[in-house]
Amino acid sequence: MFVQELKELLKGTLDVDETLIEIPKAEFGDLAYPCFKEAKQRKQSPAQIAQNIAQELKDDIPTHPVFENVEAKGPYLNFFIKPRVIAQKAMQSSFTSEKKDETIVIDYSSPNIAKPFSIAHLRSTAIGNALKHIYKSRGYTVIGVNHLGDWGTQFGKLIAAYELWGDEKQLEKNPLDHLIDIYQKFSEQEKLDPSLTEKGREWFKRLEEGDEQAVQLWELFRELSLAEFKKYYSRLKVEFDSFKGEAFYIDKLDETIQKVKQKVRVEESEGAQVIKLDQFKQPPLILIKSNGTTTYHTRDLAAVFYRLEEYHPKKIIYVTDKRQKLHFEQLFNALSLMGYDKNMFSHVDFGTMTFEGQVMSTREGTFIFLEQVLDLAIEKAKSIIEEKNPQLKNKDKVAEQVGIGAIIFHDLVNDRTKDIDFSWEKALSFDGASAPYVQYTHARISAILRKKSPQPQPDFTVINSKEERKLLRHMLLFNDAIDDACKQEKPHIIAHYLLDLCQLYNTFYAHCQVLCEDETLMNARLHICKKVKEIIQYGLSLLGIEAPEEM
Repeated sequence: MFVQELKELLKGTLDVDETLIEIPKAEFGDLAYPCFKEAKQRKQSPAQIAQNIAQELKDDIPTHPVFENVEAKGPYLNFFIKPRVIAQKAMQSSFTSEKKDETIVIDYSSPNIAKPFSIAHLRSTAIGNALKHIYKSRGYTVIGVNHLGDWGTQFGKLIAAYELWGDEKQLEKNPLDHLIDIYQKFSEQEKLDPSLTEKGREWFKRLEEGDEQAVQLWELFRELSLAEFKKYYSRLKVEFDSFKGEAFYIDKLDETIQKVKQKVRVEESEGAQVIKLDQFKQPPLILIKSNGTTTYHTRDLAAVFYRLEEYHPKKIIYVTDKRQKLHFEQLFNALSLMGYDKNMFSHVDFGTMTFEGQVMSTREGTFIFLEQVLDLAIEKAKSIIEEKNPQLKNKDKVAEQVGIGAIIFHDLVNDRTKDIDFSWEKALSFDGASAPYVQYTHARISAILRKKSPQPQPDFTVINSKEERKLLRHMLLFNDAIDDACKQEKPHIIAHYLLDLCQLYNTFYAHCQVLCEDETLMNARLHICKKVKEIIQYGLSLLGIEAPEEM
């Protein structure tokens, strides 16, 4: 923000290091520069240097096109930019970057087939979807991959359970509910009858060998589960470019193993074939178990090789629970031993979501259906609309936008690395730091703009209140917030930016009458309103949330 203008102002006086420029609290100015670096060279205290430079610049400031004042505050030089200049720059700012010839692959959501899509699955889905939007806004081509959990020994158990207790009518009517019920029953009975465990193994062996009955049942369960998952994704407005799960890579495992052996030393350890990671102080990556079967790592390596060949990405991002941290560290370290740049791979880990302190589990039946949470949030939004604005058009659509937005924002407003204990009260709260607060601010601005549209060529010389100044300055920081969210791969940065923006806008709205008698002032403020509305709408869209025009 005005870095080049600051360097030009200080040319011949101070050699500006861009990395040291700070954005201070509004009362201290718009830009700040510390003078510690100059102290040794000039043999003066940083505070004295700041005082001297501020005094030197006093004569230049009154006629400067950008800066209106400079002050020394301790060791800092604080620069104040003319509100007119900030406003003009804010109005001209674009939210998207130039198109890059680079691709990012993001692996997210990835639910297990025939298991519930619970509120815990929202974490990977919402974070991954937001990162997809954020990277796209920075000019990247983004491939969203849903690496379905559609292979493994649990499918042997599920097929065995279906053979014992399956009901075709129930499966057709409520596929996921029925599959979850019989899987949980199998898990309970298995504790009492160890022979069931062996039946599960036998069915999975038949599945691996291509047994027709086993394959047909597996394909049916996968198809029904995916159809249910897509209903949730549709409600959340989440889209994927690929649904290739673990099963897709099964016929590529032999080729993968051979490729790995050509690139890195594979050793035998207790009958298993492993890649030793001693130099990273980690346990070995198991490529093939002692019983001859492959592992999650083997399938992940197959997926990496396929994605590198298919998409030629600059980076592959995995959005999963932090409990998988070691798994991905081993994967990335093994790939580095094979000659791949480890910086090509990123594990965007997130904290675990618990319910009343317990980790959610299908086997134990401790989970909350996402559908249940979304439905309750929408019902709450409907009841508030009926109470506060019963004449609202498209009430059902707005209630869905508000209710689902509240649930997504409740997740994304948290730093992804923190654990979350799911609370019905917090998830369904529409007060304070929530999506409905941001959406309502957007709707409030829309109502103003329906009454009066801004006219061309606004005169921002009339803008000078502290409320306007703080708001305009924050508006200029939107692209920085998107950049930071992209670099850190943390969507909460944008969520917090929007909350701050809405707070500043609502303070501005309370103190600065928009539809005032002074036509010039009104037009300038209408332009500010219009730009804030655009920022809110775009910022929410990056988080996968819609912005209603009315609420």
